[in-house]
Amino acid sequence: MTVRDDQTRECVVCHAHKALSEFYADRGRRDGLRRQCKLCEHEGRSERKRAQTVAKNAAAEAERAERIANFRKACPDAKHLPRALTR
Repeated sequence: MTVRDDQTRECVVCHAHKALSEFYADRGRRDGLRRQCKLCEHEGRSERKRAQTVAKNAAAEAERAERIANFRKACPDAKHLPRALTR
């Protein structure tokens, strides 16, 4: 982290020099500001949220496929799946 002067600093992610108002407060740090700018923090949260959603959907789809496979083994003559299995 580089502090250019009293009014700007460098973001550790995008390496842009931005005004201090572009950084969130962090009382645990000596200078009282986070190392990433607000924009980079937001993008990081968005990426993590997207990844969590993809993982959650993949797990749900795998569970659904397993339930359907188990039903087809137990009832090979059934023409339609029960509604509860398709959710």
